[in-house]
Amino acid sequence: MVEDVSVQVTRVRLLTGELWSVPNMKFVDQPVENLSSRRYIRRIMEINLPFGTSEKKVRRTIEVLEELLRSEEVVGDGEGDTQKHPPKINFTEIAEYSLNLRVDYYYLMHPSGTVPQRDSDRGWFTYLDHCSRVNALIIERFAEEGIEFAFPTQTIELEKGLPEAATANDLEGQPAT
Repeated sequence: MVEDVSVQVTRVRLLTGELWSVPNMKFVDQPVENLSSRRYIRRIMEINLPFGTSEKKVRRTIEVLEELLRSEEVVGDGEGDTQKHPPKINFTEIAEYSLNLRVDYYYLMHPSGTVPQRDSDRGWFTYLDHCSRVNALIIERFAEEGIEFAFPTQTIELEKGLPEAATANDLEGQPAT
């Protein structure tokens, strides 16, 4: 929230409660985005599936996410308009450790976009609560569907193993091969 504008600085109160003094020259040579006047927040998530996930399971994952993001529980809480702003789920990348999906959907901050967030019952913290609910629903639905999340993995293949009878004590002091 802008608290004061003087000849040289503008004082801005952050959500954390801190008061920042920003030189007015910053507003001259850089664009200023008024986030408190936006109608929607577009949430972008990346969901990574394990590398060996089948094409059929990837398609099912996209269907599950689409169903979830169009459900009354998510749309009602986010007050979204899925006709104007439908959720988008895309298989965007075959990465080193995972198959990556990009998920975009919208959360309504204020219907008219003319009421500042500080004067509305919806704001940054209600948006974060919404994100928590959606994340929990995704985890729940993935568990029901047997869909796994990826995590970095590494496979090491040994060409020649240790002799069957060898133990760590037997090898002590021997050069590595």
